Amino acid sequence: MSNILLDTKVRDVMTTPVLTIDQDAKISVAIELMRQHDIRRLPVLGRANRLVGMITLDDARLAMPPGVPFHGAEGTADVPDVRRVMSHGAITVGADDSIALAAQRMVNRKVGALPVLENGEMVGILTESDIFEFVARDLPPQLPESEFE
Repeated sequence: MSNILLDTKVRDVMTTPVLTIDQDAKISVAIELMRQHDIRRLPVLGRANRLVGMITLDDARLAMPPGVPFHGAEGTADVPDVRRVMSHGAITVGADDSIALAAQRMVNRKVGALPVLENGEMVGILTESDIFEFVARDLPPQLPESEFE
C-alpha cells in the first residue's frame, strides 16, 4: 500500500536555494535578513561554507543588547556574532529521505526546519511550512472562499 509521505522525497518538497548566514556575522544582520525574507531561521555556515548550526529569529532577538537598533547595528561592538547565539550541530536530513522520516525527525527533535544535505553539501532546507503546503496542496477546499479573506 502506497503512502504519499513515505513515497515522496525531501528533494521534491524542500525550499531551494537556501538563504544562509556566516557564523562571524553580527546577529543584527541575521535579524535583518530574516525580516527581509519573512523567514524564522537561517542555517549558519563556517569554514569552507560548511553547515555548523542554525539561528532562529527569536534567539537572535533575545540576544540583542537593549537599546541597539536591529538595522545598521552590524558596526556596534556590543552586538554578538551569530556563532555565540546559534544552535550548534544542526539536525539534518538527506535529499533522498522520505517526507515521513523528515517529519518524524522534526517532531522528535522539536525543530521547525532541517537543512537538506546531499554528499555533505547543503542543497536545500525543509521547513514545517513546506510539509504543510505539500500535504494541503491537493486537498479540496474545506472552507467557503470568503472565509479565506
